[in-house]
Amino acid sequence: MSIINMRTVTPVNTFLGCGSSRLAGKLVSGMNLSKVLLVCDESVKAFGLVDGVLESLQEAKVSIVMYDGVQPDPPAAMIDEVAALCKKEGCQCVISVGGGSVLDTGKFAALLQANPGSICDYAANTAAPRVKGIPFIAVPTTAGTGSEVTSGAVVTLPNGVKVGVSGPELFATAALLDPALTLGLPKGGTASTAMDAFAHAVEAMLSGIGNPICDILSLQAVHLIAKSLKKAVDNGQDEHARQDLMLAAYLAGMSLNDGGCNYGHAIAHIIGAKYHLPHGAVCAVAAPMVIEYFAEAFPEKIRQIGQAMELSLESGLDPKACAKKVADAVRELNDSVGIRPLSALGVRYEDLPMLAEAILQEPCVMVLRMTLPEAQITAEDFLLPLQREFQRTSC
Repeated sequence: MSIINMRTVTPVNTFLGCGSSRLAGKLVSGMNLSKVLLVCDESVKAFGLVDGVLESLQEAKVSIVMYDGVQPDPPAAMIDEVAALCKKEGCQCVISVGGGSVLDTGKFAALLQANPGSICDYAANTAAPRVKGIPFIAVPTTAGTGSEVTSGAVVTLPNGVKVGVSGPELFATAALLDPALTLGLPKGGTASTAMDAFAHAVEAMLSGIGNPICDILSLQAVHLIAKSLKKAVDNGQDEHARQDLMLAAYLAGMSLNDGGCNYGHAIAHIIGAKYHLPHGAVCAVAAPMVIEYFAEAFPEKIRQIGQAMELSLESGLDPKACAKKVADAVRELNDSVGIRPLSALGVRYEDLPMLAEAILQEPCVMVLRMTLPEAQITAEDFLLPLQREFQRTSC
């Protein structure tokens, strides 16, 4: 029997519940800090989602410098700009209020306060020595990426390539999970971000490098999303459903720290970049393919995923039949919350061979090779499932 590495899931001090974002001022003053850089994007600022954080900081007599120009898929030049502003203003803490791109920008800006050079230096050489930066507080406004508790962040290099950087130095100091900040999220954004978290949970559990704690976290995330996603999409003001999704994203993020993404995220990164599609929506479409791909490698784990979704799975089902039943349930969940299938996302069937070749080179495939060390993984491992998925919904 092999030895399992029970790694630390997350060191992030986390608060969950409506109004928790208003703890920001108390946290900052409790660290004896007096000046913060607040990072967000224009829409988060326009919708007033930073107001509670701002008020709490003002009440705590904390000085505030704001950067509200974060772009999606944060480019390296912008991250360096934010880091330079933080240093110039003498900010002692970074607080990010927003989605995954905003959180990642804040993580990197905090890191660069104690490490020289550009973020490109650390993306080009992920083994480059680095130390923990200044305190960073994450306040997510979506329930999806889990960046508030993961040890990684993503930067877009000048050549357009997205690169992940990970390590304990990138853990947030604290996370404030306030479901009230997600109440106004549109239906499409609610569905796609939650299914990103669903994909994190499934891929981490089927990574082959997780552990029993990782599986427990993944299964609870799957259960919460299957139970509450449609409720949140149908009634965006349902605070209980919103909190379930926020907790699910958090749990899936913790699971991701140990398990990692593989098959589905390799597909999502390439197709999303090619057609400029929401990351979570492509992850959602890929999730059933992930489950079917690993049918024989992880039959018991796939059965557990189905049970977490409250499916009735006969004891005599063979692995492929069981995986298909679970995968079809995920497809039904996607359909119920308005996530369109591959054939309706603008993906061209004739592009699939080219996409499969590109997916084979995607960094997440390195994790896939660790998951299935005996397999000879080729472009056909992606092409055939993509073709089947396309044909399934294009009739």
